[in-house]
Amino acid sequence: MRTKTGISIRGSRGRRDVKDPVIQFAKWLRKKHEFPIRVTVYLLPGESFTTINGDEVVASFRWSSKSKPPYIRLATGDYSAFCKQRGKAGALESILLSLARQIIRYQNWCKTGKCVDTGIKSKSYEMIDEYLKEKR
Repeated sequence: MRTKTGISIRGSRGRRDVKDPVIQFAKWLRKKHEFPIRVTVYLLPGESFTTINGDEVVASFRWSSKSKPPYIRLATGDYSAFCKQRGKAGALESILLSLARQIIRYQNWCKTGKCVDTGIKSKSYEMIDEYLKEKR
């Protein structure tokens, strides 16, 4: 039976070389943060995707109500291009930062019932910095 709390990763469609680092980040997130409502992260193969509102994005957090589980979608197809530009570590950090932003949105939604974007940039950088420091 699946738990109704936590975070899970579904990566069958995402890049394999990104899936394992995302899973490691999710394990760390479980230790450091509460996930009172289960959220699933779907790794997607493209460089971006279109949201229900028609926006072209690399990551999104979606919810409808507290009775339906929320989910995060994360594009992984630009990993190779990022590796060429920033190196492997920089590319993974960029993808994890996109995920961290959605986790902050999820946390705000859990607290307020609304997706408030206030402070997302700084909080997501803090989350990634803490993760990378502990990972070393």
